[in-house]
Amino acid sequence: MTERKFKPIKTWFRESIYPGKGNHRVYRFPNGFGASVIDDGYGAEDGLFELALVKFKGRGALNYKLAESSPDFEDVHGWLSEKDIQKLLNKIAKLKKVKP
Repeated sequence: MTERKFKPIKTWFRESIYPGKGNHRVYRFPNGFGASVIDDGYGAEDGLFELALVKFKGRGALNYKLAESSPDFEDVHGWLSEKDIQKLLNKIAKLKKVKP
């Protein structure tokens, strides 16, 4: 069975928030959750990615905070391949909707 591709309502791409570091991509979903994906975090030395679950507080690419872990999802995942990222984004897109 093939997993459905995620459909974020907005995706932003920018250089890392830390000068001289890697890239940072932010995904936002209609349920109020999203993901911050970086290539200079846990796993970077192996060419892998780090994903953090975020909760948006309003409009804008950077108007979010790190979401707390829940039984449904841990807050930060490291050492991820692109395929792993896709799976986690699908899972985030299906989380119960939150208020901003």
